[in-house]
Amino acid sequence: MAQFLFLLFAIFTVLCAVGVVVNKNAVNASICLILCLVGVAGLFVQLDAYLLAFVLLLVYAVTWLAPESLVMELALGAGGLVVAVIFVRFVFGNIVRKNIARIEGGPARASAWAFQNWK
Repeated sequence: MAQFLFLLFAIFTVLCAVGVVVNKNAVNASICLILCLVGVAGLFVQLDAYLLAFVLLLVYAVTWLAPESLVMELALGAGGLVVAVIFVRFVFGNIVRKNIARIEGGPARASAWAFQNWK
């Protein structure tokens, strides 16, 4: 059952993405884009990433569905930026700390080229 749902969401997402590219009408293309995001959210739910699916729909799809409310758009845009900053902080912070510690332990002449081989 899970494989069937995955294939269903994957095919739905790809077809909607093709619809975004093929449509010459901007309204139809934007509806296809919203449906494509819903398909991607369905794939996230299949991967048990419920928060990621919720944030995706909240930040992108809701913003397009309610464009007449400037306050709502600004709030959702700020929410998206906060999610991106938190993601960058927690994911890339550990990588940077590890590489800084590796650089500080090495000789001074190697420090000039230390960021060339990030691990």
